[in-house]
Amino acid sequence: MNKKVIAVSILIIIVGMLWLKLSGNKSENLVNPQIPAPSETPSPTPDIPKTFKFDSATDLKQELEKVDPQVLDSDFE
Repeated sequence: MNKKVIAVSILIIIVGMLWLKLSGNKSENLVNPQIPAPSETPSPTPDIPKTFKFDSATDLKQELEKVDPQVLDSDFE
């Protein structure tokens, strides 16, 4: 009887190993090496707002007159 238990245990281990090997490789079947991976397209960059640099020599009143009067304060909220 001891030999039967050992034989059944070995058979269960072998069947278990085969089952794990066959069921564990499903992800490899999904990838086809003949089809190239799609190329990644770069994401569009957001529009960067225009920046201004003023120093002590800048005439701010003149710069203020250059501002479009149709720009509203609500545009900056």
